[in-house]
Amino acid sequence: MRCPEDFGLVTLDDYPWLRFFNPPVTAVELPKYEVGRAATELLLERLAGKKDAKGVTCKITPQLCVRESCGFRLQTRNAVVPLSSPVHASQS
Repeated sequence: MRCPEDFGLVTLDDYPWLRFFNPPVTAVELPKYEVGRAATELLLERLAGKKDAKGVTCKITPQLCVRESCGFRLQTRNAVVPLSSPVHASQS
C-alpha cells in the first residue's frame, strides 16, 4: 500500500520532523500553551474554592496542518499551491 495513493495518514500533534517524511505527514495540532493555561486556571480556581469538583468542558480550537500524506498533492496537481510549508486551517 502507498500513502497517499491508497490511504491518507493524519497524526495528532505536529512535530517538526513530520514534514521531512516522504510524503510529509498531515497533523492536527492542539495549542499546548493554551491547554496548559486553561488547566492551570481551572486548578487555581478549584484550589481557591471558586469551582466545585464537577467536570468542566474547555473548548480549545485545534489547528490542521495539511501536508501531502492526506492526498493534498493529488487533489491540487493542477493548482498553484506551495507544498514546502503546511497549509494552516483553524477548525471552529
